[in-house]
Amino acid sequence: MHKIKLSVLDQSPIHDGKEAKQGLFDTINLAVRCEELGYFRYWCAEHHDTPG
Repeated sequence: MHKIKLSVLDQSPIHDGKEAKQGLFDTINLAVRCEELGYFRYWCAEHHDTPG
């Protein structure tokens, strides 16, 4: 049986009523958790022409 390599794509959302700082903390926490769970890759999306 083959082992499937799972990855995560994080778009780093900033939810309504939250500051960009909270979005960054959420991204860091997700990256740490993905590493703990053994995900193969953690991807961060690039945003162009968006506030934040």
